[in-house]
Amino acid sequence: MELDPQNSLSAIQAAIDQARVLIVTYSFSVIGAILLLIVGFLAAR
Repeated sequence: MELDPQNSLSAIQAAIDQARVLIVTYSFSVIGAILLLIVGFLAAR
């Protein structure tokens, strides 16, 4: 079974695009959670 470089490249590109979408989608939630945690620690003092 031969590997088709074009199919491999497009599969890698699709995975990178999907990872980029996930990072952009969840980055705001993660940043918000970290900020909330910091504010909570400061308020608990």
